[in-house]
Amino acid sequence: MGTLNIEKFLPRCTLSNMIQRDPLASISYLCSQDGLKSLRQLDLANWTQTTLVPELPMARTYPNSIGKIAWSSNKKSVFFVDCNNALSQVDLNSGTVVNFRLDAPVTEIHTLSNRSALAVTFDNQKIALIEPGDNNPKTEIIFGSAGNLDLFVGDLSVVDDLVATRMWSDSTMPWYFSELLVLDVFGSIVWKYSNPNHMISQPRFSPDGQRLAFVSSHEGNLGIYIVDRSWGKPQLVSDSIYDYSNIDLGFGQKSYCWTSTSTNLCANRSENGFGRFLYLDVTQNQAPIEIAKGFVDSPICIQDHVIGVRSGARTPAELVAYDLTSISPNPRKQKTRKLVIESLHESALLGVPLGEPEINTSPSAIDEFATTGQNATVISRIFKEQHPFVKGTIVMLHGGPVDQTQVRFVPRIAYLAALGYRVVNIDPRGTTGYGIGYINSLSGKWGQADLADVENVINDLLKRSRIQSPIFAMGGSAGGFLALKLAASSNVSIQGVIASYPVVDADELAKNTHRFEKSYTNILLGKNVLENSTHQTKSPIDEISNISCPILLFHGDSDEVVPIDATKTYVERLKIANKDVQFVVYQGEGHGWGNKDTLQDELTKITDFIDGITKTLDH
Repeated sequence: MGTLNIEKFLPRCTLSNMIQRDPLASISYLCSQDGLKSLRQLDLANWTQTTLVPELPMARTYPNSIGKIAWSSNKKSVFFVDCNNALSQVDLNSGTVVNFRLDAPVTEIHTLSNRSALAVTFDNQKIALIEPGDNNPKTEIIFGSAGNLDLFVGDLSVVDDLVATRMWSDSTMPWYFSELLVLDVFGSIVWKYSNPNHMISQPRFSPDGQRLAFVSSHEGNLGIYIVDRSWGKPQLVSDSIYDYSNIDLGFGQKSYCWTSTSTNLCANRSENGFGRFLYLDVTQNQAPIEIAKGFVDSPICIQDHVIGVRSGARTPAELVAYDLTSISPNPRKQKTRKLVIESLHESALLGVPLGEPEINTSPSAIDEFATTGQNATVISRIFKEQHPFVKGTIVMLHGGPVDQTQVRFVPRIAYLAALGYRVVNIDPRGTTGYGIGYINSLSGKWGQADLADVENVINDLLKRSRIQSPIFAMGGSAGGFLALKLAASSNVSIQGVIASYPVVDADELAKNTHRFEKSYTNILLGKNVLENSTHQTKSPIDEISNISCPILLFHGDSDEVVPIDATKTYVERLKIANKDVQFVVYQGEGHGWGNKDTLQDELTKITDFIDGITKTLDH
């Protein structure tokens, strides 16, 4: 195969903030490439792309998210959240940028269709209407003015004079309990929907404004519900066997969309981590129809097409359009026409063999699920090495810990498999994709239940010769926490650990993390702060004496989620204990890497680390 070029595995660009400009003819989106963000337009008449603004001084945006861009009512200028989290506007003709003076950070913006105003969130605590004029615009708070500063609001959807939002208290997390509010422009609550201990997310008004769709865990799995403007009982329109969304570790997720006719939904469904993109009938008179395999992120419908960013294990991310007129309810005749508009990776990647993962089931480490009727097994996905010789196994652990590594094109998985490593994703308790019960089963047991599940899966796969030594554990954030606990475990043999921006001291994290996760760590540990209670979980910083394998650590010096200071202390103690540790600090990086050079350097150092250990063990 020759020498592999790491850079070609990394995305050339990422897309976000995909919204309609002309509901009949064009969409716009933000393209992030080489540290710059440009505003582009896609015209459906001839499927051509145009750069509208070559460079926007935008706030950090996550791939496939929405909420940071909004068109003016005349479509001649664009509002955006700038790099200072302030509201700005750029005129497309002159290029003139106006910066608005507001009293709080802007976190989300949307255009009200029937008036020259914006609906915005301030620091995800207040909802306001802004009438842009000069750089000191008229601002009216419609929610949050009464001192409700212990609440989070966000993921707005607007139509006519209505604003829908989800809401939760900062004493919990949105997947444990959140509510849905519909407000009028005067701040009156038109409708409120909630169920104790259930999640609400992604409210979306239909294009005709007559219905509101949203995601809820009311039936156990994350399903899509709709309610009409009479505000009666919401109806489940997706089947309840699978999750139709992921939980939100932030704002701006968009896993489904309405069709232009307001009669159907196009939605992603997660099936043991694999994606399926479906066409749903909101009247429930027709079974879901497959549009495509894989995940289609940030979908948006315009005329007879649904457009989004598709990815699968063997397909690097690409901007695609599906022709909805080609959909047939007959599975034998169904083959939705697809147009690939742009690949987000270099074409040179096409010469690299890419594999589809295999599903594996292992018994749960603790049999409580067998008595509750929940999952008695733990799912893992095995990416086989794309190489004549197997070098070893990399157990890749997702962060969160309430999250999942879904089957998309993941550069590091593809690259490591191409080098000859078998890569395993494990879904221990707390993983999303299996309903809210599986998520909640980790509460009070973080670092215990998930650790036991991962240990059990590794030993089960070894016993059945599905994987082989040497075994490396790799993870970021909460995944790094779990990887470092594996390094200190006597129940499994690990030859090396790679941890990026890891949680090394859970108690310290609970004191110093950002507001969004203010109560998250204590919920996971089962710790009652008011009662000053204790918990049973030991953090990696408490288990240094048990570590017997080399460790490679990465952290950004600007991380506000998991501050770097705890990792520095951890490294100092490892060195005092004469442990084999390498520590890399990336300047200006936060919780996750935003710089392509950082991604490339990290993967280079990971390769050198695991190859070095593998060669040493071979001799």
